[in-house]
Amino acid sequence: MKSLHIRNLDEGILLGLKARAERHHRSVQKEVEVLLRDAARMVHIPPAWIQEAGHLSTSKQQERSILYEVRLAVTEVLLSD
Repeated sequence: MKSLHIRNLDEGILLGLKARAERHHRSVQKEVEVLLRDAARMVHIPPAWIQEAGHLSTSKQQERSILYEVRLAVTEVLLSD
């Protein structure tokens, strides 16, 4: 499994994640995994962007588009709780 390191995370975001994790009886790590999984399910990735190996194309424009959609989806998931 791959890992992800987030730098310069705002203290308010971390406190919110801790509170959310506590409400759901999970670790912060698990809460972040669940949030990212749910957000990724909400993002539409055009089939043309997926290579045979199952990896996304690395074009900068496509990366920005995907990141934007993930941010929107994460925000939507956070606000729905």
